[in-house]
Amino acid sequence: TFAYGKMNLVDKSSRSRNYITGIRYGGSLLDNTLTNNTCVYKYDNVVYLDEKYGPISGLILNGDVLKVFQHSNVPSIYIGKAEMKMADGSSQWVVSDKLLAQTRPSTDNYGSSHIDSVIDVNGSIYFWDQRNGCPCKATSGGIFPLNGRVSNGVNATDLKMARAFEEISANIKSNPNSKVVASYSKKHRLVSFSFVIINGNREIEDSSMTLSFHEPT
Repeated sequence: TFAYGKMNLVDKSSRSRNYITGIRYGGSLLDNTLTNNTCVYKYDNVVYLDEKYGPISGLILNGDVLKVFQHSNVPSIYIGKAEMKMADGSSQWVVSDKLLAQTRPSTDNYGSSHIDSVIDVNGSIYFWDQRNGCPCKATSGGIFPLNGRVSNGVNATDLKMARAFEEISANIKSNPNSKVVASYSKKHRLVSFSFVIINGNREIEDSSMTLSFHEPT
């Protein structure tokens, strides 16, 4: 990239430390200028999440919110804005000079250890939660399990599907190298979860499967 950045010293005696819930980020790329600070990392350009929810599996951008997937939580990090409490108890969102300005953990105990199972479909995020043994849907109103145990009426997931999820979860627990991959068909409006059960380096084809459901309903 052609840009004028800032010089940095390289300390060969420096040491690294791994934070399982830390997110370190660089500076900003200033549009219509020759300044590119994306490779400049300041000491306070870091966000630490609560380790009690497990390590970070991955990140996905949802509008102007960065969704962070931990094993049992999906915190939201607001980009370039922070919430300010007013004297009357109300709140307003204000512009912040921080790129990752404010972190808000989810109130639901859902998360994912399989980042390939996370997919954004028209603003709603679907993912597989191995801890709870079910797929989930995250919206602005919260996170909802799609396991056929709590929904009713036309939106109810078939009980056979719920039993299939229980069996899949048990297979993944017994075979931790297994993979879960989500996909979406625009033509048929189907969200699919492909479960590849792997024992060691070998796929167990009899236990692997793909389950799909109609996204609008």
